[in-house]
Amino acid sequence: MIKEERRIVYDEELEIETITFNGIHQPFTKHFHDYYVIGIIRKGNRKLVCNSTNYNIQKNNILLINPNDYHECVDVDEESLDYSAIHISKKIMNNLVNEIFKSKNIAIFNKNVICDDSLFKEIEFLSNLIVSNIKTLEKEELFYMILKELLENYADFKTIDEDIMLKTKEVCEYIENNYTSNITLDKLAKVGAISKYHLIRLFTKEKGITPYKYLELYRINQAKNMLQQNNSIIDISIQCGFSDQSHFTNLFKETIGITPKQYQIIFEERTNKNE
Repeated sequence: MIKEERRIVYDEELEIETITFNGIHQPFTKHFHDYYVIGIIRKGNRKLVCNSTNYNIQKNNILLINPNDYHECVDVDEESLDYSAIHISKKIMNNLVNEIFKSKNIAIFNKNVICDDSLFKEIEFLSNLIVSNIKTLEKEELFYMILKELLENYADFKTIDEDIMLKTKEVCEYIENNYTSNITLDKLAKVGAISKYHLIRLFTKEKGITPYKYLELYRINQAKNMLQQNNSIIDISIQCGFSDQSHFTNLFKETIGITPKQYQIIFEERTNKNE
């Protein structure tokens, strides 16, 4: 039986994260991320549903997932999944779009699944360089070349609505400053100076997710930081505002792909290795 392997590595030079899954059978129920995902299927057959569109994905496919794209992924046969992915924050992607194309527009991938053997090999090689913690000019060049090709061929660009952006920014800041509290829709509407209905509509238009989903995602991101500090999982679930540890664990695994304990162990091993 193939041993299951899950790894997460953060590249401080590129400011991106890469994950590697080998030999897994886990279904990923409907969830979303607050970052871009560029993934490659190295082995396995799966069914992907992204924004209500069905895909049959297989070896050598490239996955392109935008922030807040709702998606789920399940096995279609007995073969295990080998998968690698690069995670790019919205801030870093916006900086790259500005740097590469001299544009302040927001990039949106217009295809979720593509077949491009050359790009597949480049993404796989870049992922391996990051996992190996190699600091090379080649790695940085490759990252830029991959992003330029993906954005030119598989992305559209949307302009920013300044008024909506300002209102959602104020609401996001309130959520981020009060994520441990019981946040109400009434309070968020007052912060944004609009009605509750219009808050949900405008926020979802700008962010692609509801205020509540944004709150859950922000709590998960804060929990990730706390787990890296080796804090108690029970304490983290309470401090991040989750109703109970079970809810925290289930949501964390659905969002990140591993349990909070597995995530913590990965960083413990990396810390011990560097000492």
